[in-house]
Amino acid sequence: MPFEADTTVLGALMGACRLHGAIELGNEVTQLLLESQPNHSGCYVELSSIYAGAGRWDHAAALRKAMLDAGINQVPAQSLI
Repeated sequence: MPFEADTTVLGALMGACRLHGAIELGNEVTQLLLESQPNHSGCYVELSSIYAGAGRWDHAAALRKAMLDAGINQVPAQSLI
């Protein structure tokens, strides 16, 4: 890429990792996102979804527990409809 990836690009990459089941790349992208946004719940939730999609329920549960232990709450979704 001709520019440094920001959180928007990395977030899109996380979504692609979930879609294609790329667990290792998802872990790497999560680490990059957590460096810039350590308390953002989306990183944790997306990686948890990647683990759940791959059947790694123990990893998904451990990640959700780590999120709760750190005091990071998932932001509820909103709709304008």
